[in-house]
Amino acid sequence: MANVERTFRGIGVDVGNSAIHVGWFDGTAISLPQPGNVLYLNNGALDISLLAKWVATQVNEPVAWRIASVNDSAADKLVSWLQAEHTEHVVRRITHRDVAIPIRVEYPEKVGVDRLMAVTAAEYLTQGDPAIVVDAGTAVTVDLLAEHAFQGGAILPGMRMSAAALDRYTDKLPMVHTADMDTPEAIGRNTLQAMQSGIFWGTVGAVGELTRRLTTNLPSAGRIFVTGGDGRALTPHIHSAEHIPDLVLSGIALVGEPSDG
Repeated sequence: MANVERTFRGIGVDVGNSAIHVGWFDGTAISLPQPGNVLYLNNGALDISLLAKWVATQVNEPVAWRIASVNDSAADKLVSWLQAEHTEHVVRRITHRDVAIPIRVEYPEKVGVDRLMAVTAAEYLTQGDPAIVVDAGTAVTVDLLAEHAFQGGAILPGMRMSAAALDRYTDKLPMVHTADMDTPEAIGRNTLQAMQSGIFWGTVGAVGELTRRLTTNLPSAGRIFVTGGDGRALTPHIHSAEHIPDLVLSGIALVGEPSDG
């Protein structure tokens, strides 16, 4: 993929399993497109009124919407609202067919489109060098970009999912609120601290080991990009990692034609 200027003007939407990220792109990017303003929504109780107010502050003209989703019900609700309230806007659902780089896995159509969008952005940044892309959300994905292609990777439970599993499948362990964790001590002096340590450092360790194994046969490990809701907390503990909060949205903005109606 050539490193050329992209001028997407419109709204990109990353519909995840827990959250929806809505980003406005004004079309003035001179390097990796990044949203100028991002709205974060809970897709379990989608606040349409908040979304409507945000859209009103961003645009006063018909624009293109690009929606990449791993949660069909949440995306369908969003599209239904757009079709009812903003018929003048152009809505496009992004799929694996919109990805410019090869997808070298058994079933490309089953790969989460958020993973593909993050790797698309990584390819733009690395220009052919290998890279690891870590998306630390509801699930954590660790994917390999090499030879200008998505090579696959690994999926493991995210920190919130791990905490919920410990609470649900045990009788005595409490629920750990991972949003409150800030680099816990490795040695827990009580049950809660021990759980925080296991969840946090277990995730860090898994990402580190997967990165090592995914790049074993490459001449160099390349760059490591971290995104997702828990990305900021994890990045300082992953060697040489770079935190890019809206990597998926950037990938959506890089998608080529057909687009924008």
